[in-house]
Amino acid sequence: MLTPHPGDRPAREVLGHGEAPGKVILLGEHSVVYGHPAIAAALSRGVRVSIESNDEGPTFRAPRWGVATVLADAPDVAPLGVALERVRRAVAPGLTRVAAVAEDRLPLGAGLGSSAALTVATARAFAAAAGTTLTAERLTQVCHLAEQVFHGNPSGVDQATVVHGGILRFQRPPGGTPDLRALKPPQPMTLVVALMRPHVGTKEAVEGLRARRERHKRTFEALLHELGALAQDGVALLEQADWAGLGERMDLAHGLLHALGVSSDDLDQLVRLGRNHGALGAKLTGAGIGGAVVMLTDGDLDHTRRLVLALRAHGAQAFSTEVV
Repeated sequence: MLTPHPGDRPAREVLGHGEAPGKVILLGEHSVVYGHPAIAAALSRGVRVSIESNDEGPTFRAPRWGVATVLADAPDVAPLGVALERVRRAVAPGLTRVAAVAEDRLPLGAGLGSSAALTVATARAFAAAAGTTLTAERLTQVCHLAEQVFHGNPSGVDQATVVHGGILRFQRPPGGTPDLRALKPPQPMTLVVALMRPHVGTKEAVEGLRARRERHKRTFEALLHELGALAQDGVALLEQADWAGLGERMDLAHGLLHALGVSSDDLDQLVRLGRNHGALGAKLTGAGIGGAVVMLTDGDLDHTRRLVLALRAHGAQAFSTEVV
């Protein structure tokens, strides 16, 4: 417990902590919504949440995101407050005079799984504060309650990756149970992530693609099928640490995503810049229409550093990351 200075508000006791990583989709975003496989990887950057005592009732604060809200499942409460209230009620309904405080190393709205990371970290923090533990299955269920608020009908790939970590092959048949397979390359994988602006929103991007698919069903079905096929190809390439082959599939996937209408001028520019500065493959990751690009490197520290500096010189937020 912190010792208050005279005149300060009462010190807030920290009751528990929880952490969760961000994620990128290496292959298969959007097509995963239609039952095709995807490959996703958890990042070494993520979100940490602390549960503190708070006489004002359940609230949430994320100073670096500039966000503060009450926790309540009510029409006049921000979606973030509704989502995290669902987490609190599911995990620790008896903890009512508390504040959840997030420390983040992930940008919002970048396609890096910030909402899933936040909800999983919050669930883990509430469980720690309540003196309980959550199985991976229960944690996934709780996260899904919150992700429904953010994304409507999420595929589940974000929460699965954030809960389990590492690299996953994920596939959910329409109306079926997700099939998860952990992938373990024989060599470490080094990625670079870059972004220029937030994306328009996962729900909006998914619904826009769905509308275009209805207008051009034959063409879009073929494009989505090919995205899934590239992800399936990527499984063997990743398990062999064939980074050149995996990077080539990432390049092809970006072209297909562009054809589906979910890329943007700034994403295309970042992809070209990354390839011109030594990335083995580069593509948008997540919902698209803004957001982030993920780039695969050869793992050489100097090559990776020069790639990051080139992206920053272009005005992008960029960082290298390991898979965790």
